[in-house]
Amino acid sequence: MILDKYLYILPITIAIITIAYYMYEKQWRFKIRTMRELKKEGIINVAIDTIKKYTTPKKDGKIYNYYKKRLKYTKWKVENFFFTKVTIILAVVILITLIRITNISIYTDKIFNEYEYKSDFIYSYTKENIDKIKGLKQEIKYLRLILNDMSKKEFKKNNKESIEGKILHIMSKNKEKLEINAEIAANKIYFRLKDYYEIRENNYILYFIITCTIYFIPDVILSIYNIFVKNEAKRELYFLKKLMIVNGSVKPISYLEILEILIEKSKYYKKMLMEIRNLNLRNTIDNIDIYKKHIRIDEDLEGKLFLEKLNQANNVDLDQAINSLKIDFKIQRKQKNRQVRKQVEIIELTGIAGSIIIFTLMTIYMLLIWMKMYNLSEIL
Repeated sequence: MILDKYLYILPITIAIITIAYYMYEKQWRFKIRTMRELKKEGIINVAIDTIKKYTTPKKDGKIYNYYKKRLKYTKWKVENFFFTKVTIILAVVILITLIRITNISIYTDKIFNEYEYKSDFIYSYTKENIDKIKGLKQEIKYLRLILNDMSKKEFKKNNKESIEGKILHIMSKNKEKLEINAEIAANKIYFRLKDYYEIRENNYILYFIITCTIYFIPDVILSIYNIFVKNEAKRELYFLKKLMIVNGSVKPISYLEILEILIEKSKYYKKMLMEIRNLNLRNTIDNIDIYKKHIRIDEDLEGKLFLEKLNQANNVDLDQAINSLKIDFKIQRKQKNRQVRKQVEIIELTGIAGSIIIFTLMTIYMLLIWMKMYNLSEIL
């Protein structure tokens, strides 16, 4: 089919339509919708949720917690991350399939519709006044006969000479006058047959490698992202602690009000803080368990301590948590001053040691010159 040649355009078209639809929906997100539109959206959401259900690792399992920890500084949930990975894989598989179908269609068209085709150099011919249309029909006729007679498995088992011999045998049985020499025609038919089978071969190992590579690309991007935002997240954590002290010192104020302020001002910790707030408002699990789960997953010591302070503010006493944060800042300030003093001492000691080494080397150098100038044995 002619359309087979342009199948690769299909995923590009789908991508453009999807982006355009998303932009349209974003523009009219808050418009009044009919019940039919809401039902349609509901069906799509159910389908997406079903895919997420079967593609996401077991909740609170090792893999789930591992990715939750890695997605800490992003707005993504583990379910959405795995859904995206699977969607990318499906898109790549569809694209590879369409490209393959297109390539097969293009090369098959060339095999069956082009008279000028590859052949061995020794079979090059210069005969003029050839009816190329008739010659092509003859070659394709025998190509179809050999395709019916020889499977791909048999083609791989036999060598080039035996296959050409079989083609010549079929030609001799037909006793048809050919436009070109039979051996030349057999050689050209052999290459057509070879290309016909080769383009239909599947390199499953290559497809598997491509699929695995594509599947882990989001992980690579996430790792690079985490490297760059780690320092910014630390600065934000420091800012959130200060913010908690400032707002917690103003009375009257509740823990949830402070939490709302922290959510509003945060970027990298927003997702975690929103989850804590929602679980508090939902009141379906013990408040202490809300923080235990995050403390267990978080590997950053400062992050763990911050969660402990939130737990203290929520479940013990807000004022006590604020005072505890103030004490932590005082301790950090003292530790920082101590580190600065140590660095200054190291620099001073390094400078003194360096000066002594340089002075010693210069003294030795001058003594060596003096010893060369005077013969000490003669003086003695």
